[in-house]
Amino acid sequence: MEPMQVNSIPVYWGNPLVGKDFNVDSFVNAHDFDSLERLVEYIIELDSSKDKYLEMLEKPWLLDKTYLDWKQLLLNFINNIMMKSYKDAKYLVNYGHAGKYRNEQRFWGRCERKFKLQRIIEYYSQLFDRK
Repeated sequence: MEPMQVNSIPVYWGNPLVGKDFNVDSFVNAHDFDSLERLVEYIIELDSSKDKYLEMLEKPWLLDKTYLDWKQLLLNFINNIMMKSYKDAKYLVNYGHAGKYRNEQRFWGRCERKFKLQRIIEYYSQLFDRK
């Protein structure tokens, strides 16, 4: 993206699936060439032809404009969560470790309540024993 932002044409030699996100006509993709020599020849050809260079430079970088709607997408996502009832907003699964985790939480919650209850009983037992 940096070369595009400063109005130059990037020479890309990275993920071969770059065409899923970016317009392959807006940069030089090294994966399109069978050798490094052919890639260099194409870059020299592009550099010597002002029309070809400007044509590639004017191509849109991305395939679609949905990235421009990110604010609306975010608002829809948050609104979808906030407008649901508590019961519908909870997404709990019972497979994998999720059920085991919830059971452990319930177990430790019961232990904590039992421990608190024991402390309360001990406290009041001591009070009654003093009398």
